Amino acid sequence: MLTIPVRPLARSYADVRVCVSIDLAGDERVEIFGTHTKPSVAALAGNGQALKGRMQIEDMRPGSRTWWSLAALVARHMGFGNFAGGAWNVVLVLALVVAIAAVSSRLILRELP
Repeated sequence: MLTIPVRPLARSYADVRVCVSIDLAGDERVEIFGTHTKPSVAALAGNGQALKGRMQIEDMRPGSRTWWSLAALVARHMGFGNFAGGAWNVVLVLALVVAIAAVSSRLILRELP
């Protein structure tokens, strides 16, 4: 993950151009992960050639939002980039956590005198 500090803007903008330049010493490798997309809406390289996909840029601003208010966002992001993507992954994770907690609790209670 790369964090780039930027100053806040007075309003939001759509259809903007973000230019990225990476200067390597020759022995490094950079991979940028994104999603495949149609050439008509694909990101463009410096020479104007359409790239195979797009990447997402998120604003991680400081704030006082609660964990519960971010639950939907976290659930959506857990489904991206996985073998079997989808928000149902969150349901599977929660079910596994509940099952492990139940089995652990039962074992602990059984061992108590």
